[in-house]
Amino acid sequence: KRLKEELTGLPVRIVSSDLSRASQTAEAIAEALGGLPVETTPLLREFNNGLSVGGSEEALMRSAAAAANAPSADALARPQGETWAEFYARVSQGMAEVAKDEDHIVVVVSHYGAMINAVTWWLGIGLNEKNDAKVSFDALLTAITVLRTNRQGKHTIERLNDTSHLREAGLGQPFQFSQEPPKP
Repeated sequence: KRLKEELTGLPVRIVSSDLSRASQTAEAIAEALGGLPVETTPLLREFNNGLSVGGSEEALMRSAAAAANAPSADALARPQGETWAEFYARVSQGMAEVAKDEDHIVVVVSHYGAMINAVTWWLGIGLNEKNDAKVSFDALLTAITVLRTNRQGKHTIERLNDTSHLREAGLGQPFQFSQEPPKP
């Protein structure tokens, strides 16, 4: 509903990760915008830690805990998985392809880590010398982030993690991924 209110009558293109949790959201947005087509791409997928192929939930949780303590060591990388540098390069490639379209407002539907990489790519932040993210921020589920080019041609963030549409719908705040307890 929120995107329909903001985008009706504008030239819109919808690009999504090809994973079902993102592509289903993209389809719902496309339907709300009048039945637009949805383009899917594996370039906007979430981080591939390799555990999704035959791994247990217990192993995934152990790896996630290890990665939280040493992200630059790519503790989540497993056989058939990818390193953080490979993940960043893949998402950056996807965003570079999306950014070529200057004729449309491109709605990108993706995932937590892919969203963080997309924003850091957009701002030109890149990775540090250990192939780890130079900055971090929370990426909220169902949030709307608006990236645009300003009049001076600089990449800017108009909105980051906007979830006001949830409050307007009486749904409260979304679940947040956080290792730290909330501060009062």
